[in-house]
Amino acid sequence: ISQNTEFMENWRKSLNDEVIKSPCTPVPIPEDTVIARALKSLKVHASKHPNNTAVIEALNHERSLTYQQIHDRALSFATFLTSRGFAMGDRVTVALPNSIEFPVVHFGTWAAGGSVVGAREAFKLHEYVHQLRDSCPTVVVITEQSLDVVIEAVQQCPSVKV
Repeated sequence: ISQNTEFMENWRKSLNDEVIKSPCTPVPIPEDTVIARALKSLKVHASKHPNNTAVIEALNHERSLTYQQIHDRALSFATFLTSRGFAMGDRVTVALPNSIEFPVVHFGTWAAGGSVVGAREAFKLHEYVHQLRDSCPTVVVITEQSLDVVIEAVQQCPSVKV
């Protein structure tokens, strides 16, 4: 609708310089980011419920992580990233099947100041090259099964450092 200039012009004329106030109660807008709140929430859960199970792998119910394990592994991953030159604003592309490593990678990347770009796990070179060129990651997180194909794809994508 906003691209329909005639409609927008008519709508503006109908306002007659009136102030329109919502009848709804104002919603408080938090000052911190969603990522900052998520990291804070993980820290709180890790301190209050360290041994509670946070995630269970869907395909293998034997694999699970507690809040404390996610917290500790995420900070460890963040430290690894920064030790490899990962900087604020860098991207991590995650090409994993559904697994318990997802929250670790996400929280760790956020703690290091980066963002996470999802990719589907592929097994063909051209699919990885396409995904890496689109996401311009600094780091790619994959499974061992995809290692050879991704290494070849990374050689065609200069943004990847790790």
